[in-house]
Amino acid sequence: MSKILDVPYEILNVLEFNRLCEVNDDLKKVTRQHLEQFGSAGLHTLCMAYRNLSADMYESWNEKFILAKSSLRDREKKLDEVAELIEKDLTMIAIEDKLQEGVPDCIETLSRSGIKIWVLTEDKMGTTINIAYGALGIH
Repeated sequence: MSKILDVPYEILNVLEFNRLCEVNDDLKKVTRQHLEQFGSAGLHTLCMAYRNLSADMYESWNEKFILAKSSLRDREKKLDEVAELIEKDLTMIAIEDKLQEGVPDCIETLSRSGIKIWVLTEDKMGTTINIAYGALGIH
């Protein structure tokens, strides 16, 4: 069995990742299919991307980021341009976002008590329905 290492990380910057950069169309298609399959199986999946940077590369980028962040003119445009410098050659990973322990049992108890259950989410309708049926046991 492999050994699990507990490695501390420091958050240096948080960027609002709100756009999809140029990606191989086949990779984009396969990734979308996988996410739809996970959703159909009732899995709520979080996607994340990362990139390893040298200290020098980060420092150089961070100087540009600080200037863009403090700009009084065209701040959003400048932030987008700086973000594009770093948001490339990323490795994407997906993580199953499991329900908190006890949630399905709680929902079942509330439902048996005659209480109506509403599921509010930003997921696609199909994903929401599959999660409701599969993970939450809602009928």
